[in-house]
Formats: sequence, structure tokens, C-alpha cells
Amino acid sequence: RAHVLAQAGRADAAMADFRRLLDAQPEHAHAWFNLGFLLEQQGRLDEAEQEFRRAAEMTENSRERELLLNRAKTVSR
Repeated sequence: RAHVLAQAGRADAAMADFRRLLDAQPEHAHAWFNLGFLLEQQGRLDEAEQEFRRAAEMTENSRERELLLNRAKTVSR
């Protein structure tokens, strides 16, 4: 549902859905990434960086972790 809301331009509602999901499943790396992406689109870069780092912490794939950490670094500039 959060993806549908985001695609419909309802970023605030999508972020609320991702946050509800993360309350129930804090290890959900893709939800952290998606939340970071929406925050980045809104120009909330410090928050986006934090969520990309959380996504990196939750992923077991080393290549994916590296990409997420690079995204976090890029956003923080």
C-alpha cells in the first residue's frame, strides 16, 4: 500500500505506512530504504541519510549494504 501511495504522490501517507511497517518489523531493510528515498525527495536530507544507514544495517547482502552506505554519504553532502 505504501508504494501505491508514493506513486500517487501521497508521500506523507506513504511514509506513515512505512513507519507503521517498521514499528512491527524494524529489520525490514527495504522499508527503511523507501522511507529514506521519500525523505530525500522532500529535501529532508539528514533524515534520509539516517534511514539509508538503517537500511544498510538491516541488509545481509554486502554489495547492497555498500550501495546503501554510498547513498547515505551522497545525501549528506
